[in-house]
Amino acid sequence: MDAFRLVPLADISTAHRHRGVVDEFTPVMVESMSTLGVIQPPAVRPDARNPGKFLLVAGMQRVNAARVRGVDTILCRVVPLSDLEAELWDIDENLVRAALSPAEEAILLSRRRGLHEQMYGKSKARGAAAANVAMGRNNATAKLAVASFSADTAKRTGKSERAIQRIVQRATQNGHINLARVAGTSLDHGAELDALPLLPPATQENLIQQATAGAEVSAVQAWKESNEPAGEAGTDAAPHLELQSSDAIEGTDDLLGLAALKLAWSDASTSAREAFLLWIKSNS
Repeated sequence: MDAFRLVPLADISTAHRHRGVVDEFTPVMVESMSTLGVIQPPAVRPDARNPGKFLLVAGMQRVNAARVRGVDTILCRVVPLSDLEAELWDIDENLVRAALSPAEEAILLSRRRGLHEQMYGKSKARGAAAANVAMGRNNATAKLAVASFSADTAKRTGKSERAIQRIVQRATQNGHINLARVAGTSLDHGAELDALPLLPPATQENLIQQATAGAEVSAVQAWKESNEPAGEAGTDAAPHLELQSSDAIEGTDDLLGLAALKLAWSDASTSAREAFLLWIKSNS
């Protein structure tokens, strides 16, 4: 039953959380709880493996602040959630409340998409769904499944659906392991994460190793240098991507976006390319 009750702090497990204690939040949270009490109770759920114990769903910083204050119990909202539902709550709590870096945000949104597919079914590829629409074979279920993740996440985070899709694409292109490695480093910026997968694997690994060691490195700069004509670079440069400047392409973000599109096109199958062209035509 969804209910509020005092729960002993010793009975609340926090070991399974996506994000641990954020130290800079602790003094502020302790002061707030000392003067105002628990304004919004943490959410916990019964631990099926340990009767009488609880697993934290949301409210890590509040539980930590209560422990720092030295109290024994805290008012909690006890909710009956499955493992998938609880993890989704955890991710949404972090997406909305915590100050996340671009790499951390990409990791969580990618995981949220995976949970969404587990709970509501894996959607068909966007291109295939769009091709069906263009050819009159409208698959409403597939379209709804594809749209609902972006729409639901946008509603919960305040970001646009386009921004959500771009962050998830960033996670797909970089991979969870590399994102976790670069979190908190000089590569943990949107443009850097967009440029990193455009570089050769050996160059990516070299930059990541330098960044994790504390060096200030830039994937954007490495990408620019690798795409300068040999005569301009002054050194042996990688083949030029032939990105043509125009009034519609301005700045590094646009160039990186175009490069990412070209990379995705070259990696796509013939059927995926045909479906994409149909989608472009149907939305023009």
